[in-house]
Amino acid sequence: MALLLTPALVRLNAGPADKKAAIADVAALLAEAGFIDPAYGDSMLAREDQANTYLSHGVAIPHGIPKDRHLVKKTGIAVLQVPAGVTWLGEEKARFIVGIAAQNDEHIAVLRRLTRLLGDEARLERLFVTGDVNEIVAALADEAPAAAAPAGGGVDFSVKAEIVLDYPSGLHARPASGWVGTAKRFNAQLRIRHGNEIANAKSMVSLLQLGAEYGARLTVSAEGDDASDAIAALCATIAELSHAEKANAPAGFRPAAGAPPVAALPANRRTGPGPDDPVAAGRALELALRRVERHLARDAASPLTDAVTREVFARRQVYLGHLPLLQRASARLLSGQHVVDAWRDAVGETVQDVAANARSDLQALGEQVLLALKQKPVVTVTCNPAIDLTVTLPALRTGEVNLAADAGRNAGGKGINVAACLADYGLAVTVTGLLGRDNAAVFERFFDDRGLDNRMVGVDGETRINIKLVDEQRRQTTDLNLPSFTVDADAQQALERELDTLAGNAAWVVLSGSLPIGVPAGFYRFITALMHAQGVKVALDTSGEALRASLSGTASAALPDLVKPNRRELEQWAGRALPTLADVVAAAQELQQRGIAQVVVSLGEEGALLVEADLARLALAPALATGSTVGAGDALVAGLIAAQLEGRCGDDALRRAVACASAKLAVVGPALPAQADIDAMAARVEIRRIDLPSSHVAPVHATEE
Repeated sequence: MALLLTPALVRLNAGPADKKAAIADVAALLAEAGFIDPAYGDSMLAREDQANTYLSHGVAIPHGIPKDRHLVKKTGIAVLQVPAGVTWLGEEKARFIVGIAAQNDEHIAVLRRLTRLLGDEARLERLFVTGDVNEIVAALADEAPAAAAPAGGGVDFSVKAEIVLDYPSGLHARPASGWVGTAKRFNAQLRIRHGNEIANAKSMVSLLQLGAEYGARLTVSAEGDDASDAIAALCATIAELSHAEKANAPAGFRPAAGAPPVAALPANRRTGPGPDDPVAAGRALELALRRVERHLARDAASPLTDAVTREVFARRQVYLGHLPLLQRASARLLSGQHVVDAWRDAVGETVQDVAANARSDLQALGEQVLLALKQKPVVTVTCNPAIDLTVTLPALRTGEVNLAADAGRNAGGKGINVAACLADYGLAVTVTGLLGRDNAAVFERFFDDRGLDNRMVGVDGETRINIKLVDEQRRQTTDLNLPSFTVDADAQQALERELDTLAGNAAWVVLSGSLPIGVPAGFYRFITALMHAQGVKVALDTSGEALRASLSGTASAALPDLVKPNRRELEQWAGRALPTLADVVAAAQELQQRGIAQVVVSLGEEGALLVEADLARLALAPALATGSTVGAGDALVAGLIAAQLEGRCGDDALRRAVACASAKLAVVGPALPAQADIDAMAARVEIRRIDLPSSHVAPVHATEE
């Protein structure tokens, strides 16, 4: 760009009283020259609460926040020379203050020239004290030649990845500091190349000299014993910071059509960052914030929430996007602080800055997020997911043309439905399983929206589409399940390894749904034993051969802790019809006495049966006028696990589970209504206790037969 700096926009030998006065002075220069509306000066001050505008070596670059770029009339800069310096950041003093007015990403060119000056300390020292305005104008107008390739071999190191920068404002100081923080954790040398220009990834000054704008193609390369790990971590940081950069995009910003992903990682990357990785910690915080945000929004929208409580929820929601709070938490994460401590300390600092009457809202929100961060996740496993196409019909007439009343697509699969309900309940959830790479985007968006930690294993091909025909008149759902992708041994083993890793921090593991082509019927049985070896409880909800294989034998280590068949699935396992409730109770008791602590049978409108060692309980839900039964069984499983994680048991746990399933009928898609609605439904669930007859089932063996 043509840098609009003239002698009139440079003030020499200034002596502002403090940073606020310095920003006001440089904003006045820009306003007087017609570059900005005077109100942009307030935006420049506001920016200081959100981000650090101090570069280094006595140079600061105050500028406004992205949403106020409409106050910029044309691009330009103004310079305030302060020989004595003014305190800017901690003990750092700014002596060369460059106020930036940029309508789009033109400021990247300004940063490039400034950072090149930072590399020439002798010249910079002269600019701090010079009495010649033209010397400053010339210094900022100079366009240095492209950086030469570093000595010692080729331009790129041998381990590398190609990325396309999708930061709307390009690479500036804030994300660059995150890149540097990650790069410095590794011994490997790390380079970023933009065309012919090379930067040291461990130097913010060097990175800013690249002048990388939105859409820039960059090559990240590394050399050293930990080169692959360094590349993987840096690319993950680049992608992670993209969320914040897009959230602060200039008004009117639109991503380029067909833009490639932010990072293409090398093939030998690690499966995931370590527990002390700031990127992993940042992702954990982001997921917790999203779960809390969704929870607050649902509760606020409930008709059972009174106006006063709704207002409280709304005030708390505001702080979920409070930039000073998020900035403080992010800075602590980048320094290596544990995510729980980083959030707690950031809230503690921010509370001091807000009005006294608002502190209780921020503190309450802080505690809510802390609870979300401290939860052990429930891990749901969906080996055969589907995109659910749900078509609602007034009445299904076979052999005729039917006009649909409604239709909707959702990322589906029983385990994914369970995960969504658990997240809506407020629990931490990790989703894993197998997912077709060719249409994974719809699932990835869903996981991101719901705050689910995505650990799915990719397989070649597309995830299937399942069609659900909802007959409103008969209140029946007809499922048309299409064939799955085919899974090879490598993908199955990758999922086994993923589950073995996740088990170390899991509260429960839920195995749900059918198995795809290529996965043996006994897979769930093997996974159950694998989870039990690490002391993790397992819930199972499947059917057909997978159910029979999972429940074969009497080895307790390979049997789930909880199983949820419906009546038809229980009949298939038992090998006989179960027309009466007594028949269902007897079959469920047989299953329970093989070594399964809880057998839950979903009975549709008749309710749900829970059989444990001492007692059977039948839960009867209140009649509902309308609603699809799609996903009700998954909500039942989610509700029972959520209830037990809350410390509920017996009548109370079953009542809560059936309330979730019943309340789900009024919600479209894989979701639960507000907590108040579930509470109200639970109060209306009737529990009937059923004495169990004595059984002659053989005792459970302690070892595999």
